[in-house]
This record gives sequence, C-alpha cells and structure tokens, in this order.
Amino acid sequence: MGRYYRGDIEGKFMLGVQASDDADFFGIKGEAEELVYHFSENQLDDIHKGIASCYEHLGKSKERLDKFFDENDMYNDEEISDYFIKEYDEEINVQETLEWYARLKLGEQIKKSVEVKGHCYFTAEL
Repeated sequence: MGRYYRGDIEGKFMLGVQASDDADFFGIKGEAEELVYHFSENQLDDIHKGIASCYEHLGKSKERLDKFFDENDMYNDEEISDYFIKEYDEEINVQETLEWYARLKLGEQIKKSVEVKGHCYFTAEL
C-alpha cells in the first residue's frame, strides 16, 4: 500500500524512501492531516533552487539511477547497491540517494506544472 499525491500533478511517493511532506523542500509547507500544496509562479525560484540542490546531492548517481530504473520495474535496496558496485565500482548510501532521487522527480513535476499551468495544486496522503 502506498501514499499518493493528487491534484495538478499526481504520483506515488517512493515507498520507504520519501516522506509525504517532501514537497516542503521546495518552499511551501503542507497543511496537516492531508498535506495541501499550492505552488505558483512566485515559487519558481525556490523550486529551481530545490531542484538544483537535488542535482548537487545526486551528482553522477542521477544518470545511473535513471538507467537502473529504465531497466528495472521492481527493485530492492540490495539490487540497487549491487548495481552500483557491479556497473560503477561505487558504493552508495541507497536510502539517502533514493530520497534525493525521489525528491528530484517530485520537484520536476511541480516545476513542469507551474511552467505549463501557472500553478501546481495537490494534496498528499500522510
């Protein structure tokens, strides 16, 4: 069972990795019980800063995770860890790396909605 967000953008929070209030990172605090987010063009600078921070934290892991998820529908932490060791001879903190990756994906959705519609409204399950 997962937690979803719905509104101008929709998706599912990454299970065991991403908190329901992860969109707080992009400059707006969600409201209690069910988190409610309403981003506007006024928040684009904060959204861009948040996305840039995600890229900074992920570094080259972003492209590597893109490739991993393009090739895998299902995964567990061990498979991701093994993939990084086998393919790139690199050990990563899987939990932390996936948290930043999931946050980036959310931020990109928020940004796209604001750029296309002028706003992004959604609720997030707790």
